[in-house]
Amino acid sequence: MKQNNNLNLDVRVNTIENGGNVKAYASVNIGGAFAIKNLRIIEGSKGLFVAMPSVKNHKGEYDDIFFPITKESRAALNDAVIAAYEQKLEMADNHTQEQKDAPELSM
Repeated sequence: MKQNNNLNLDVRVNTIENGGNVKAYASVNIGGAFAIKNLRIIEGSKGLFVAMPSVKNHKGEYDDIFFPITKESRAALNDAVIAAYEQKLEMADNHTQEQKDAPELSM
């Protein structure tokens, strides 16, 4: 499988505490030239996946307004977003653990 490593993806994730199946939203900067906002990280029956931003068309159906053209580009985008989400969760867990481990200060 040919990988497209030239995308240079910079991902930012905003987690959602109680979003049901939608676990977070992400924005992606591609190569410092394009930005995509409102990608959704969703927990599906087969695990996490990235849903592209979409709009409702005249038939009432949703059309993606951004999407990767190739299977390799889709995999690269999906992997980068999921990795950034997992890193954000890990950072939040570490922060929570640090707060639990911190000594209480009394005045």
